[in-house]
Amino acid sequence: APIFKQLVQATRNRWDHRPFVAPSDVFMIKIDRVSGKRVADGTPTTDPKSAIIWEAFKADAEPKRGIGGALAQQRDALIAAARKGAAARENPASAIPTATPTLASDNSVTIQ
Repeated sequence: APIFKQLVQATRNRWDHRPFVAPSDVFMIKIDRVSGKRVADGTPTTDPKSAIIWEAFKADAEPKRGIGGALAQQRDALIAAARKGAAARENPASAIPTATPTLASDNSVTIQ
């Protein structure tokens, strides 16, 4: 960025004082500063070290919406737990896990 800063400082007096307007095919997207991924919640602040920042993307290059891997895993685990709880309420006898000891090939006992 030092080259850009030098360019701006050298040419600033020749600029028009109208505000800059981005082209219509450029979109400002909220991005997590650390991961570089798109953020759905939160708002960027004026703090230069803010966790969420605005980044400019061309329409065909913007990051796609979606949920991250960790969030998807948490969602799937929550859904599985809810289904397991619902099954336990419907049939309490089948909800109790039963352990059956088996003899492994090395003669050690394992629980499955």
